[in-house]
Amino acid sequence: MELHRYHDVNRRGTVERLCYTTKDVDGTAVSKYANVYLPYGYSASQKYPTLYLIHGGGGNPDAWLDCSMIKNALDASFAENRCKPFITVFPGFYNRDPVRNGSRPDENAERAHVLFFQQELRNDLIPAVENAFSACACRECRAIGGFSMGGVTTWFAFLENPDLFSVFLPLSGDCWQICGLGGGKETEKTVRYLHDHTVEQGYTKDDFRIYAGTGVEDIAYPNLTPQIEAMKKYTDLFEFSERPEEGNLHYTLMENAPHMYEKVYQHIYHYMPALFPGKVKIRKVTDEDKKRFLPLLLLADEQEDMIDRYLDRGVMYILTEEDQVRGECVVTDEDGGILEIKNLAVLPEWQGHGYGRMLIDDLADRYQGQYRILQVGTGDSPLTLPFYERCGFVRHHVIRDFFTDNYDHPIIEAGKQLRDMIVLWKHL
Repeated sequence: MELHRYHDVNRRGTVERLCYTTKDVDGTAVSKYANVYLPYGYSASQKYPTLYLIHGGGGNPDAWLDCSMIKNALDASFAENRCKPFITVFPGFYNRDPVRNGSRPDENAERAHVLFFQQELRNDLIPAVENAFSACACRECRAIGGFSMGGVTTWFAFLENPDLFSVFLPLSGDCWQICGLGGGKETEKTVRYLHDHTVEQGYTKDDFRIYAGTGVEDIAYPNLTPQIEAMKKYTDLFEFSERPEEGNLHYTLMENAPHMYEKVYQHIYHYMPALFPGKVKIRKVTDEDKKRFLPLLLLADEQEDMIDRYLDRGVMYILTEEDQVRGECVVTDEDGGILEIKNLAVLPEWQGHGYGRMLIDDLADRYQGQYRILQVGTGDSPLTLPFYERCGFVRHHVIRDFFTDNYDHPIIEAGKQLRDMIVLWKHL
């Protein structure tokens, strides 16, 4: 699981307040607001996907922004091309003050709030957002998630509004359809209902994706975990995978992560690249097809006989979008638990769009547990070294005179002749 660490970025998004009117359960008009994060460079001429992110019990539209580093995680992810920019909406599900049972919100009242909120989503909030901002108006471009009771809200959205959303992020909250804390108390009934209700509405496993998560020490763990485990058994509808880009059911667990916004937002950061991937695919290339991509390989390693040293024994992947090749990478087994990136290249006209980062993230996910170290060697170049360091690599050692000893001509990058190879490591 990739974790976010705060660091300032120059390209910061903005947060605007959206006011709108909805109705209470008795039909009374209620004025509400939602905080709307707009990514850096937001333009009304471009359509953006939208994530609706719901607060926990007792919270409000400010909770996520006040209690976690979610804004910096969004800013950094877009600035560093981890994923394509999207709008994030932070609404509130309360129309009245929460009912308390002692020091905690009342379970039955909370359930009623989040269930009634499903109507507000459909009738008032989403129309207000898509009228005020340049948001894509289709389910494939909408995601909904939330923390704690926001996670419960997300499960209700999965059941009540599947035509509005295709991506669901229930975090530290189980499904309360059968009863409060139903994921733990009535696991089989809850999961059977999730399955049967979805199938009855005509949806298949190709129509949605669920990205769930919690902490091992989180109070939600005893209820959400058995629910997810039971869902894995219904393979006709829920296809579990540890790789976010595969299957449609995913579950991440964090160590030392209690029931807190400042911990749970890490799941969102981890899943961001998978939420709205477009039609980006990464696939393995057969041995007989590798040389077909020689012009792309030469962008990263400009001497063909050097490529020949590792291509046959390496595993090659290509990244495509809309069935058009954007980039490639080649990795080799270097023994001792080390997997080395021998070649990574993106077509010049597509550089700066995050495809190189996507390839590295894919390798890290694909080979986690099989290798200890992802290694790469590069020249002391201002174009490549900062890129790998932004991707989580750290300098490990130097191979002196590698480029001058192994290439038959000077290797020039950014106006500088490369001599030594800088070897970097990323722990998997």
